Amino acid sequence: IRKDTMGTLDRYQKKGGFVQLVSLIESADPDKSKKFLNLIEQESQPWEKAIREKSLTLEKIVTFDSRVLSAPLEGLPHSVIAVAICKESENIKQKLFEALSPVFLNKVENALKDNTDPRPGDIIACQIRIIEVIRKAMNEGRIKISQIPESLQIPEGLEAQLTKASWTETLKAKTVDSDSPLIQESLSPSASVSGGAPSPELTKKIHLLLEENQILKTQISQLERKINEIKKLVN
Repeated sequence: IRKDTMGTLDRYQKKGGFVQLVSLIESADPDKSKKFLNLIEQESQPWEKAIREKSLTLEKIVTFDSRVLSAPLEGLPHSVIAVAICKESENIKQKLFEALSPVFLNKVENALKDNTDPRPGDIIACQIRIIEVIRKAMNEGRIKISQIPESLQIPEGLEAQLTKASWTETLKAKTVDSDSPLIQESLSPSASVSGGAPSPELTKKIHLLLEENQILKTQISQLERKINEIKKLVN
């Protein structure tokens, strides 16, 4: 995961990149996912927020219609499901049980009795396997978008929306020095068309230059973070 964060979010801004990134985070253990999300948040809060909202968990999976979960879940060994849910709430267990056929459910229940205290690492690994098979079924269209809870649907073009939101957020947060030559130029009489206001052409030019300036600052900040991460790896 650390290797992927070095490349920033740029590689995931293409079509399908968001699903790729979400899948990567879902398949990692919780500690690594948390670290990865923290790095993403430093780069783009809109991306980080969307990833948290759209990432699958057992709690979110049980909100699906049980009928669409049956085939993906029963494609897993019954022992995987048993280990994954052994420490979960009765509510989550019952909702997953509703998706299983009587024969398969009986195997899961027997496996739960035989293995009442699995290792934490095994529980996490089995939960990740469940998340992966549900995500794969969603990506392949075996679980149709209309069958996915609205809060977990990933609309087409989301990458572009999030990237735009990131820049908008960055530009809103910027501060401009009142002594800046650009501001002084906009306030000068020669720049005015009436009442001391800058001309539309100059206003547009100022806006574009400020955007370019902020983009450069952001890129420098990202490079500094990458260098720091590389130093930590080397040391």
